[in-house]
Amino acid sequence: MPIASFDLRAAIGTLDLARARGLDVPGRLAVTGYDDIDAASMVSPALTTVVDPAREIGRSVARLLIDRLDGAGAPGRSC
Repeated sequence: MPIASFDLRAAIGTLDLARARGLDVPGRLAVTGYDDIDAASMVSPALTTVVDPAREIGRSVARLLIDRLDGAGAPGRSC
């Protein structure tokens, strides 16, 4: 059974609870966390994580917007 947590702290808590209840992780239960943090590398079994590079995405979007306002972007082009 797959479980996706809204953040890695919740995913780590899910792993702890599953182990306390005797569930086989990752055999019977797969846990995925969102927004990779350092603690993810310290748990066993290892967590699958989704990294959200929000700062980098924001910078790229800002650069595209500035370029478009300066006339460097191609009108109608989608990202």
